Amino acid sequence: MVGLFRLRRVRDRIVSPFRKWHAWHHWLGLACAAFVMTWIVSGWLSMDHGRLFSTGALTRSEADRIAGTPAWGELTATVPASLSSATREIEWFAFGGRIHQRYRTGVDAQQLSVVVPAPTAPAFPFLQADQINVVISHAVGSCSSTSAVAPDDHYFPASEVAPAPVYRSICGDVWYQVDGASGANLEKLDAQRRTYRWLYRALHTFDFPALMTRPSLRSAIIVVLCAFGAAFSITGIVIAWRRLRLEFR
Repeated sequence: MVGLFRLRRVRDRIVSPFRKWHAWHHWLGLACAAFVMTWIVSGWLSMDHGRLFSTGALTRSEADRIAGTPAWGELTATVPASLSSATREIEWFAFGGRIHQRYRTGVDAQQLSVVVPAPTAPAFPFLQADQINVVISHAVGSCSSTSAVAPDDHYFPASEVAPAPVYRSICGDVWYQVDGASGANLEKLDAQRRTYRWLYRALHTFDFPALMTRPSLRSAIIVVLCAFGAAFSITGIVIAWRRLRLEFR
């Protein structure tokens, strides 16, 4: 605000009262002010951790109901399904009272199968919307629908496995976003969390839908703003260094 008040109008032109490095610092400060302030505030919000906004995490009771009560004791006696020689990782997770075996053959390829209770269906790559809907509806209740989240959705969370779908179960005002690759709840979105998405992710990382669909433009804007910030910092360093030289003469 002080920088704006220091501007002067001379012969129908807006000018800075400063000269040389100080003038550059003044103009660059005005150009960067809005970006720097929103970036500082949104960066501060990254440390919120539930103080002002909900965390997006499940409560312990919700997590327990979604996992169900699987018979982990039966897993030790279960012989893993025939695995491909290309398998690099294998794990088990509980979802809807069933124990799923997940084996990955690459960063973007995997197979799932139900191992407890005894499998009655062939392996499949990812969980399906109807499976997610049954489990979330039973665990939470009052869910109207479950569907795959489009990549251009304003609240799209990426799966840990690139081609895997992410499903959204809408339960009243709360959305449960479930990873089709692992059954993990990626985010629980209530009204507070949806607001937080815009105040933090959009402002701090330029995660605006219009820019996310144009990655080159988004990168260019970030580079330009960073260049302005770097130039502003350099002018401040030069001014400070010259002042210090005068002080210690």
